[in-house]
Amino acid sequence: MKKYLILSVLVLAPVWLQARTATTYQPWKAGDMEIHHICTGRGESNFVIMPDGTTLLIDAGEGVNKKSPAKHFFPDRKTSGTEAIWRYLKRVAPNKDSIDYFLLSHFHSDHIGYLTPNKLHTKGRKPDYMLSGITEVAEHFHFGKYYDRGYPSYKYPKYIKGDYVLNYRNFIMYQVMKNHAQTEQFQVGQLDQIKLLRNPRKYGPLFHIRNLSASGSVWTGNGTDVVPYYDIPANTKGKLSENAMSIGLRISYGPFSYFTAGDLYGAVSDGRGHMLELDSLAAHACGRVDVCKASHHATKTSMTTGIIRELKAANYISTSWSSVHPNPATVERMADRTLYPDKRNIIPTYTDPDLRTNYASAPWMKDVCPVDGHIVVKVTNKGKKYSIYVLSADDDMMTIKKTYGPYRSGRPIKK
Repeated sequence: MKKYLILSVLVLAPVWLQARTATTYQPWKAGDMEIHHICTGRGESNFVIMPDGTTLLIDAGEGVNKKSPAKHFFPDRKTSGTEAIWRYLKRVAPNKDSIDYFLLSHFHSDHIGYLTPNKLHTKGRKPDYMLSGITEVAEHFHFGKYYDRGYPSYKYPKYIKGDYVLNYRNFIMYQVMKNHAQTEQFQVGQLDQIKLLRNPRKYGPLFHIRNLSASGSVWTGNGTDVVPYYDIPANTKGKLSENAMSIGLRISYGPFSYFTAGDLYGAVSDGRGHMLELDSLAAHACGRVDVCKASHHATKTSMTTGIIRELKAANYISTSWSSVHPNPATVERMADRTLYPDKRNIIPTYTDPDLRTNYASAPWMKDVCPVDGHIVVKVTNKGKKYSIYVLSADDDMMTIKKTYGPYRSGRPIKK
C-alpha cells in the first residue's frame, strides 16, 4: 500500500518537484525572503516572498516594442509572456492561488500588459476587459490588494491615457466590486504601507518597505516629507514621461536592503533654475543597498552616475530582453570603479549574444553574469546573509545555472 501511495504523490506533484536534485532551486521556507525576477523575454515581473509568507507581485507585463523587439522568448515562442509569468508563480507562490499584493510600477505595456486583437476578452463582467499581463495573471490568482500611482482619479499630474490604462481600470473596478479586492494609491514617504500580514509580530521589527517615489514625487529621507516635483509649473509643460512617474521603493530585512524603481529616470527643475535627476533623488533617499534592480532595463538613458554613486550596490539585476538592454554604456557605468571602488555583480535576465561577442574584451564584461535566466535573491539568517541564483528559463525545472554568494548583508562583497 505504501508503494502505491508514494507513486500517486509523485504523479500528482509538479514536474520540477519530481525531478528535484542538488541543482534544483529549493522552495521558500519561513524566515527567508525571496525576490524573484521572472524572465519571459517580453516584459517585466518581479515577485517578493516576505519572511512570514506575505507575497507581493510587482508588475506583470507583456510588451510589444517595434523599436526594440524581443530577441528570445522564454520558455518558448508558443508560450505568451503572461502565461510564462503565471506558470512561474504557480511553482513558487507559497500560498497556493493567493497573492497578497499587486503593485504596478507605472503605466507601460511591458509592466501592465499589451493589448492585441488576438487577446481573450471577458464576457458579462460589467465592465469587461481584455486578458493580458496582470489582468490575465488575476485569472489564476486572487489578489488581496492593488497599488498604483493614480487611483482613484488617475489625473495627476495629468490624465493618464492609453487603451491598456482604461483596460486596467475596468479590471480594477471588477476586482473591487466582485472579488472584494482593495485598492490604494501608493503614498510616497510612507513606511510599511505595504506590510507583513501573516506573522508581523515575529518579523515586523526586521522587515520594512519604504515608499521612495511615484508620479514625480520623491521622499526626502526625513520622516514622511515629500517633494512633489510636478507641482512645480515648469515641470508640467509639454509631454510628460510615464517612466519619470515610476514607483520606487526600498525593501529592508535586517541589514539587507534592495532598491527597485520601475523605469524611473528623467530630469526635473527644482523651481529655482536647477535641474535634478529623479532617479538620483530617490537613490539618495534610499541610501546604499545590497541589490539594485536596474531601472528601465538598463537602457542607455537609465542608471545615471548619480544613482550609481548613491546606491553603491553590490549587485545590479537587469530585467532585459531586447538588443537595446542592457546597454553597453550603461553596463560600463554600473561597473565603473571610479564611482565607488567595491566589487559588484551585474546580472541581466537576458544579454544579447551580439553584445557578449562585440564586447568580450571590455574590462567591465568580467562583472557581467555569463548566463541568462530567472534571477532569485534569497535572504536568510534574519537578513544577515543573502545569495543570488540564476535559474534556467528555457523550461519549468527550476535548474540552478549559477550561484552568487552567500554574501554578508550591508557590506561590500569580497573580491
